[in-house]
Amino acid sequence: MSRDLPKRRAPKEYPLIESVEFDSTKYQAPFYCRTAGDPATPTLVLMHGHMANSTAFRRVWGRLATRYHLLIPDLPGHGADRSFRSLNLPAKIDAVADWLFDLLVANNLALGRPANHPVHLVAHSLGASVAYEVARRAPQHVLSLTLVSPGFCAHVPPGAKKVLEYLPAPLARLGMTRCGLRLVEPLRWEGWRMEDDELDAYIDPFKDVDRLEYALRLGADLLREAERGDAIAPVSHPTHLIFGARDNVVAVDQADAIADRLQATRLDIIPTSGHSPPEDCPAEFCDLLFDFLAHQ
Repeated sequence: MSRDLPKRRAPKEYPLIESVEFDSTKYQAPFYCRTAGDPATPTLVLMHGHMANSTAFRRVWGRLATRYHLLIPDLPGHGADRSFRSLNLPAKIDAVADWLFDLLVANNLALGRPANHPVHLVAHSLGASVAYEVARRAPQHVLSLTLVSPGFCAHVPPGAKKVLEYLPAPLARLGMTRCGLRLVEPLRWEGWRMEDDELDAYIDPFKDVDRLEYALRLGADLLREAERGDAIAPVSHPTHLIFGARDNVVAVDQADAIADRLQATRLDIIPTSGHSPPEDCPAEFCDLLFDFLAHQ
């Protein structure tokens, strides 16, 4: 395990949480993660949404780390990740699920655990679609599944998929400014406004045209998966669904039907939250998550 950050501008650092990298020959670049908490405790893997990064959990990681070991990766093409350039990592949900599986193995080995030591997956939006695929395809690696505003039940506006498929990345790059950032994930955060250095930490990676193109195409695949929502089936793990009642991105009105389709153990809808409960309502989010995990 290497603790050297990428040579370009490092992401914003926060107290009580550490930035780490796990070596990977398969992807010709390391996995970049933030980590906190006691490694002797069960691991929570927190996964962010599209056009976000590990900072999306900034309002909850302090409290969660009092009870769990946290592993918070930057997903491929997001934040400080560099593995997205690998030929082994196309911009597809199933490919990112394989990437996550490899990361879990690397983390376990770094902690001196068996490679298939299971973890709790807690994932938002895009991350939830990836986590669901891992739980479905590699169940031995998962203890429980918490899906927050899952991307596989997103509303798909007419033409949105084609925009993400064909929008030229150099053109989209023109919107990667503090003002333009309001058009992507953080626009839907109703909690604390990000500070200027946090905004810059979001914007800077997407000034790389290759990275931005990868993120756009991955977003198109996310919408493709959402159009196949009826293909969602139960997994073999305790499954927790969390929605924000004010979410205008996913089909909150279908929450009960989605919970039935997944045979979810628990469904929670936070009345005052939008698309990102960990950002909008951190106290309620942690309370719900702790209560769910205490029964597993």
